[in-house]
Amino acid sequence: MRGLLVAAVLSGGLAAAASAMDDIDAATLDRVFAAATRDYPQPADAVVRNVHKSRAANGSGYCGEIGAADGSSFTVFHVLLESALGPSALRLADFPESDQSNDVSLVRLMMRNFGCVE
Repeated sequence: MRGLLVAAVLSGGLAAAASAMDDIDAATLDRVFAAATRDYPQPADAVVRNVHKSRAANGSGYCGEIGAADGSSFTVFHVLLESALGPSALRLADFPESDQSNDVSLVRLMMRNFGCVE
């Protein structure tokens, strides 16, 4: 939860961040944070902000942004808390635009369909 608090401060104050995440309980936010930071270079130093429900069909998806505590670099993520293999996460930074594979196109389409990017 520490990362979420730091994110709130970085994104313009607690009131603005809290209003965006009011409908998500603390336990769910903790699960989203854990899934989003899995395989992240330094999970304890990560910051998650702008978390909101996604349009995932099973209802267990969340969009947000993850980055460094200093606010220098954030990327969009989508977390699916319930799947056949357990929680999963996609981060746009893991699929750079310079990569022209079909995987990149698919991930970007999924992020749009989930409502994480426009």
